[in-house]
Amino acid sequence: KEAIDPISWQACEVWAKTLGVIAIVNLGWYLLMPIGRKSVFLEALGMSWERGVKYHRWVGFYTVMIMFVHSVMYVAIWIYGNGNPSFDPDGEMVQRNLVPWYCIKNECDESQARMLRVNMYGIGAMVLVLVMTVFALPWIRRHKFEWFYYTHHLFVVVFILVC
Repeated sequence: KEAIDPISWQACEVWAKTLGVIAIVNLGWYLLMPIGRKSVFLEALGMSWERGVKYHRWVGFYTVMIMFVHSVMYVAIWIYGNGNPSFDPDGEMVQRNLVPWYCIKNECDESQARMLRVNMYGIGAMVLVLVMTVFALPWIRRHKFEWFYYTHHLFVVVFILVC
């Protein structure tokens, strides 16, 4: 394989994919930590619930940041590559990756249709995570705890979309 230039759109795509994998690992592992006051997971780590919640907050905001950068990088790649003679001479890259009904109106092979579904699930998960993040901000969490609590149940839907 040829080495890619570290400052290029190909490197940007590698970084975007890597950040997406890191975000999935964080969602699946670290964020489930303080799910209950008597969590077996926290007991195995020898961590108090209060400390687990603090760790959960930091890792949560870090994961949201990673997800956001991942999304922005991919959108930038699609916008740059749209109509680029090297990547997308027919000028349909943005539509192929972001328009949900693209495969209904156009011929798509199975890999294109799968990639479009993955992108739509990712956009849905990102929107739900941003909603959860807004409701997890300290002021809302302290003054409107019920809103914070119930929006955190969206994590089940996010988990399904990511899987």
